Amino acid sequence: MNRETNNNIKYSKSEKKNLTNEKTNMRKLVFSIFISCLVYICIAQEGYINKYNIVLLPLIFFFSYFVYHCKFEKKYTKICLFFSIIYSILFLFGSLTFEILYSKTESIINILISMHSVAILLGTFPVFYIVLMKLLSLIDNIVIEKKEKRINKLFIKTMICMLLLWLPYFIFYIPGFLTSDSISQIGQIISGNYNNHHPIAHTLVEFVPFKLGMLIFNNATIATSMITITQMIIMSAIFSYLIKFLYERNINKKILMIIFCYYAILPMNVLYSLVLWKDVIFAGIILLLTIELVKMLEYKKITIEKMVRLGTICLLSMLFRHNAFYMMILLAFILIIAFRKQLKYILPTFIIVFSIYYLINIPLFNALNINRSESIEYIAIPLQQLGRISYKDGSISDEEKKELAKVISVENMKKLYDPKFTDCIKFDESFKADYLNKHKLEFLKIYINIISKNKIIAFESYLTSTLGYWYPNIDHWTIMNDFEYNTYGIKRIDILSKDKKDYITKLLVTKSVPLYNFIWSIGLYVWLVIFSIGYCVYKKENKKLIVYVPVFGIWLSLLVAAPTFAEFRYMYSFVTTLPILILLPKMKIKKRN
Repeated sequence: MNRETNNNIKYSKSEKKNLTNEKTNMRKLVFSIFISCLVYICIAQEGYINKYNIVLLPLIFFFSYFVYHCKFEKKYTKICLFFSIIYSILFLFGSLTFEILYSKTESIINILISMHSVAILLGTFPVFYIVLMKLLSLIDNIVIEKKEKRINKLFIKTMICMLLLWLPYFIFYIPGFLTSDSISQIGQIISGNYNNHHPIAHTLVEFVPFKLGMLIFNNATIATSMITITQMIIMSAIFSYLIKFLYERNINKKILMIIFCYYAILPMNVLYSLVLWKDVIFAGIILLLTIELVKMLEYKKITIEKMVRLGTICLLSMLFRHNAFYMMILLAFILIIAFRKQLKYILPTFIIVFSIYYLINIPLFNALNINRSESIEYIAIPLQQLGRISYKDGSISDEEKKELAKVISVENMKKLYDPKFTDCIKFDESFKADYLNKHKLEFLKIYINIISKNKIIAFESYLTSTLGYWYPNIDHWTIMNDFEYNTYGIKRIDILSKDKKDYITKLLVTKSVPLYNFIWSIGLYVWLVIFSIGYCVYKKENKKLIVYVPVFGIWLSLLVAAPTFAEFRYMYSFVTTLPILILLPKMKIKKRN
């Protein structure tokens, strides 16, 4: 039947429905293209995602087009709106901060009020909103607990399998990854001259296997290998203990297998088991502390035995990393409030823990002639702020310049300043650390005066100095493949040629593969943990929030005194604890004896 092409055309119901669907699909298509372009434009910069990852554009488009055809439940609207706004703002400030990292003239306030900023917000907000909507819908429908046939000796089996999977990497990199920090600690063991710049507790962990290796083989390389093997055993035991802990709470075996692969196969855990840093075992201790806090929620009754276990782990965490002391103050405060009805157990536990820590660090170290090196990490952020103000020719009076010169001159700070590292200033030969430690109050007064006149630059500096700890799109070194030169006879045994070894390492730590590179992103781990916290609040499981305090406390300490802008090893505890923190909102806390 012929129809006139005018406004009086009549359509059947099915035709009208099809026409409406076509128009809707066309709108979704156009909107998806628009959003995809905005997202790509705002994230296509140097970082994990750069302009050469053009493959991301069609991926973003197909993602956008697919999700806009999905239906969402209204009950998730508020929480998704909240987190979408938070993530979009973080992404906006992160990308703008990255742009002005080395700029002497650009101000973050100026570029914040621009069409580029609007493009970033419009591009990222809907993507975060859609992803969170789908993620919440998926998570709510997942059943993580399932009673299944029991597995005997799960801990031992898991640990052995993990070590076997790590073994080829150990053979490739014998005796392990050694940096200047690693050599410094081994040097203390050899010379017998100890200091607490690197925690003595960690040096003692290395002392036993190294001395045993020297006693049996009289070879420094083999002795160092025994330190690495010891660390591998410790870390595999801690990871296996978590899997056993979750298994005992009827977590689905498929989920446990994913967690096993996360620890046993993903390179950040495999390679870090071979790096002789204090940060590795410390991250394992934080995982043990996190597990212990979950147990605290499960206890029907708190006993002295349970408090001894908690107190021991708390003490170890402080002994293995200096900044854990501040995290422990926060944890003690929160546990005292959360378990105030059990104050007779909680309060004495932390009094004893802090007392032992004090006795070890002052009377015992003095008696053993162990030097307690003065740390200036607390001044890292202020130094970076003063450095950036000097770098950008901010307002500093002649009198203030004169006072600053007693620590380091403005001219030197201007030349030495690097937004990524404090070390450039604080380790320069012109920097007078002794004077600073003796005149902290005078320095603080000058610092406050200068900051008050340069608020915007100081704010910029804070953002650049902590950028990698809250913004995911940052590419920074994660592991050093170089073998630190030393005079102790420790050599790398080349099972493979150096070129092949470098090629394998490059493949494992590559940042050029989209999505895979995000396993090395500190900011992403922080975002995931923040989302997990928000999901707990959404589920009205507020009592579980105490479990997040250890990693949250470590994160806060870095935001206050970060020596570099994105050091993966400082945040490795986020990697080790991620599986249990992601599962926590869905775990049923049952009272146990």
